[in-house]
Amino acid sequence: MIIGIGELMGGVLLLIGLYNPQFKNAAVLLLFPFAVAAFTAHMAHQEYHHFYNSLLMCVLSIVLLATDKTFKIIL
Repeated sequence: MIIGIGELMGGVLLLIGLYNPQFKNAAVLLLFPFAVAAFTAHMAHQEYHHFYNSLLMCVLSIVLLATDKTFKIIL
C-alpha cells in the first residue's frame, strides 16, 4: 500500500511538474528508488523480458536530472 501511495504521489508531482518545473525534480527523486527496486527485483527473479522498462526508467531519471539547469547535488 505504501509503495502504491508513493508511486501515485510521484506521478501526480510529475504531472504538476509539467506546469511548475520545481516539482519535476522532487517527483523524479521520489520515483527513482522505485525504478531501481523494480529493476533489481526483475533481475533477481530472472524476468529478463520485464527488466527493460525499469532499466529505462532508471536511465531516464538520471537524464532528466542531469539536463535540468537548476538541479545540483553537492556532496
